[in-house]
Amino acid sequence: MAELLIQFTDVLLESPQNPHLSQMDSKKMGLMENVSKSEDLSLILANEMADQIFQCLAKEIQTIIALAVYDF
Repeated sequence: MAELLIQFTDVLLESPQNPHLSQMDSKKMGLMENVSKSEDLSLILANEMADQIFQCLAKEIQTIIALAVYDF
């Protein structure tokens, strides 16, 4: 799947457990307005969303949580 998406993005947030959309805080998208235009914007957004998803899942799950941010 990542091979198909690489042509559309330079950063990919991935989890083998498929986080539900309800675990993603859309307020993090506000970073797109607050961060100056740079090629690091997508990486900053992916890292912030990964952290937020991890915090949400850590409250509910008692097993290993795996999230990865790939910077192409």
